[in-house]
Parts: sequence; structure tokens; C-alpha cells
Amino acid sequence: TIKSEYESGKQYVDLLLKRRPPISPNYTFALELKYLKKAEMARLEAVTAAGEAQLRQYLQQEELRQMPDLRAWLIVFVGTEAKVLKEINR
Repeated sequence: TIKSEYESGKQYVDLLLKRRPPISPNYTFALELKYLKKAEMARLEAVTAAGEAQLRQYLQQEELRQMPDLRAWLIVFVGTEAKVLKEINR
């Protein structure tokens, strides 16, 4: 099941991919997506750090902590290219 802007502790995970019986994948995923215009490339490091911090806050929420095999990823796009693809550990 795909949840967009999933609320967790008054914060919103951009995309949450959850298990839905009878389908039982190996993992569930929380994805934080960021976008920069090509002209904003100089902000990539700052936006990446902010995205990591934001995703780490989500992972502290009880509801997400209880999800077995949750994998969290930060993806930062610059224009149409994914410049950052980083797994964030709990």
C-alpha cells in the first residue's frame, strides 16, 4: 500500500510503502523526497542535511519504530536527476 504524505506524530513522510496482506514483501519503505532546480545546485549539501534530519525525526515516531523491516531513504533531485540516494539508518 502506498501512502502519500503519511502522518506520523504530526509530521508527514512523503511516501510510505506498507505491507498489505496477502502480499508480504521483505521490507517496508519510508521515502523523503527533495527537489532543487538546476540553478539551486549550490544548496544540495544543505538540503541533503535537512532531509536527513527530517527523516531521522520521522523514524523516532512510535508508529514508524514499530514497523518491522522498515527501510528509510532520502532522495534529492536536481532537475530530473537524482543526485542523492541515501539510506538513513535508525
